[in-house]
Amino acid sequence: MVVAKRFLGVAVVMALPVYAVAGSYTTDFESFTLGPVNGQDGWVNDNVGYSAIDPVIVSDPTGGGHGKVLRIDPPSDELDYSWSGAFRATGDLIAEGATKFELSWDQWRTGFGDYLWIVENPDLMGWQAQEWDGSIYPISTDLLPSAPLAAQEWQNIRLVFDAGAGTLEGFIDNVSFGTATGKTFTTFRGMDFQVMVAWGGLSGPNYIDNASLVVVPEPASLSLLALGGMAVLRRKRR
Repeated sequence: MVVAKRFLGVAVVMALPVYAVAGSYTTDFESFTLGPVNGQDGWVNDNVGYSAIDPVIVSDPTGGGHGKVLRIDPPSDELDYSWSGAFRATGDLIAEGATKFELSWDQWRTGFGDYLWIVENPDLMGWQAQEWDGSIYPISTDLLPSAPLAAQEWQNIRLVFDAGAGTLEGFIDNVSFGTATGKTFTTFRGMDFQVMVAWGGLSGPNYIDNASLVVVPEPASLSLLALGGMAVLRRKRR
């Protein structure tokens, strides 16, 4: 089967200090209204095919205590080559000068009959990854090995992009599963979570929480932040 291009997932367990800057975006969906995610806080549907199902915000039904979460159901017809998805633009991080950034999310998979994809924009011109057959595999970085996933439990996925060094490191529940080197990242414009049905397979629904795409400041920027903080403290002591 030739699979269109599409995937899911996202959470925030940051190993490095992360500060929100222009282009960054993070949400736990708690401020969202239950029901369609389309139109809320910049999120839009990315659905293709007549059997696609609109992603919605629901109260966490898994018992995981995640509050409000994004639910994405697989399309109902595997022969339709459909996908159901939700996209949130951030602006082009690399064009805005970001050299290192982290994409992360918490996810709960019913099973692995579905293909779940993450891409950086609905046009599929940039980086993408897929989860299927019980593993995550960043297909645009073929030097990064696949890693096993768990069904019916919450997991955190984090991907650390270093455009300057040309590397991508992947983490599951904050444990690294490898680093790809020699990679080029020319654009990164947001996060798109998409689900499609594999031949003969249908799992779903799939749940996402703590979706985050955040720029990591360079050491020089951190030094400037520290100096600024020291200056404020000195002024307060006078």
